[in-house]
Amino acid sequence: MGKCRRRGGLQLHEPIRVLHVVNKMNQGGVQSLIMTFYRNIDRSKIQFDFVVQDNAPHHFDDEIISLGGRIHSVPRMTTSSVKSFSKAFGQILEDNPDYQVIHAHCNWLNIIPLRVAKKYGVPIRISHSHGAYGARSLFRRVQRLLFQKSIGFYATDFLACSNVAGVWLYGKQFMTDGRAMVVHNAIDIDKFRFDENIRHELRKKHQIGSKTHVLISVGRLTSGKNHGFLMDVFKEYQKLNKDSVLILAGDGPLRSVLERQVDEMGLGQKVLFLGMIANVHEYLSAADLFVFPSFSEGLGIALIEAQTNGLPSVVSEGIPKEADVANAAVFCGLDEPPSEWAKCIYELKDVRRTDYLSNVRNAGYDVKLEALRLENYYLARARNIIS
Repeated sequence: MGKCRRRGGLQLHEPIRVLHVVNKMNQGGVQSLIMTFYRNIDRSKIQFDFVVQDNAPHHFDDEIISLGGRIHSVPRMTTSSVKSFSKAFGQILEDNPDYQVIHAHCNWLNIIPLRVAKKYGVPIRISHSHGAYGARSLFRRVQRLLFQKSIGFYATDFLACSNVAGVWLYGKQFMTDGRAMVVHNAIDIDKFRFDENIRHELRKKHQIGSKTHVLISVGRLTSGKNHGFLMDVFKEYQKLNKDSVLILAGDGPLRSVLERQVDEMGLGQKVLFLGMIANVHEYLSAADLFVFPSFSEGLGIALIEAQTNGLPSVVSEGIPKEADVANAAVFCGLDEPPSEWAKCIYELKDVRRTDYLSNVRNAGYDVKLEALRLENYYLARARNIIS
């Protein structure tokens, strides 16, 4: 039985249960980040519960239950189903009056659960920005401006994975005046260390030669990650170095399109589609260079993971400079032709791994330290509402 504290009519229990609002709890970047924090936070003080937007089983369900978390299902949150989502979410809050902290991870849709949470008297309502996707249409620009004007009415706290992501969702003023706080997308540093034995095992498994130059890209196979351009880059790189392989770690709606593109290029034996895997860190050890051509990223945690593994990296200018914790990545413009990207990669062909662990730790991306920071943040905010 947890301890109970009461003051001013509010009752808080330890562990304090933080209700995270997400889309699904599969192996996406945001979900994996939350789970990394969940594994490393002191669960005798802070517990995580989840609101997911369907009834289907998810990758992390069993682990959440084993860690002491609860999972609530609601209808999917879209602009056409706000009413049904809000009704179901409101019922959860009514049935569980002990929830004092709501933490929303849905970018501009955060306003919907936070509005409901305010209606039901939840005192701590956190909006968390995980993206920076650019304004590709007038509708999206207007949508974001409306969010920026109204989020302050519903959220009490504003978090972001980077300064870029904070400016994108909340506006520059929120970041400069200190209303928004950056919570680093921290990682398990020990997990991402280079491992020579794993490198040998995976190369043997996939029949990759010890001298073959292996490129790797990590991310969902969606248009924003720009894998079509990456295929063009790799085609050009094959002209410079035929003894090379490209590994794609991730899955998504464009997989079949990309597989067809690879076959049409005659590179079917040179590109390895891994799909969604749990051991990305091991495949980083098998690779020689990380390539990341995304149009934009809220942070670009995959680059930090790659640098933790010691990999040289070639990335697009859509990746925030904050993610280059080693100050060693080569940034290329997406207006540059694939042949120029291929030349950049070729110039790094003989560059050996470098130990960047201290850079990663000093930049605030060690999850052991960042989880403690997040834990103290939750505790301080909870104590403030009863003081």
